[in-house]
Amino acid sequence: MLCGLEGLQDVTVDGDEAHLTITVVSGQEPSHFSEHGTLKLVPAGFGTSPDVEQVTLVLEGRPAVTYDRAEVQDAVYGEALPRPVFLGLFSAKWLLESRGHLGEPDQSALVTLPLTDLHVFSIAAGFAEPLQAGNLRSAAATVDAARRRLQEVVPRQARTELTARADAELQVLADTMRRLADCCDDPLNGGDAPRAFAALHASVAASSDIGNAARTIRDDTAAAG
Repeated sequence: MLCGLEGLQDVTVDGDEAHLTITVVSGQEPSHFSEHGTLKLVPAGFGTSPDVEQVTLVLEGRPAVTYDRAEVQDAVYGEALPRPVFLGLFSAKWLLESRGHLGEPDQSALVTLPLTDLHVFSIAAGFAEPLQAGNLRSAAATVDAARRRLQEVVPRQARTELTARADAELQVLADTMRRLADCCDDPLNGGDAPRAFAALHASVAASSDIGNAARTIRDDTAAAG
């Protein structure tokens, strides 16, 4: 169970076949402690048995954080999320619940940037040639699933301004793709297409600006050590 790796020591496992509790003591100073190393214990816990439905992770001195099996799978609400979004929200949940806050540098790297990447990914998926209503609706459904998961992990009151803006642009994107899917299905709705494409172009530009701002925060924080 990764005991002794990533600066971890005194890893103990309790519970029953359906719910494991993993308690960890860090072998390093907190400033050097690897959050990523701690999180590796969660999928490892689920990997011990297919009967395990929940894993609670406890880092000594912090509140416990419980994950359901579905949270270590990249399909949420039946939709496969891009891996950066899945991993970012997985890590964000740990930091927010175990620390009680998710600062702007962490949120920019783990949440905001993956959301802007999702914007790009969804456009590529939705507008794959040949243009089809089914592709547009499928991409919109993926965006909807990511936004629901975001609400579960990082509620609105815990979001930075950049994350809130990134989420808003994803809503615009999903709504616009559904409008364009309707245009594909029914030529009588074609008059809405120019307005929908204008909204799409504006959203792309806005999401790109948000991603650049989040990337600057992330990189400046990393450079500062």
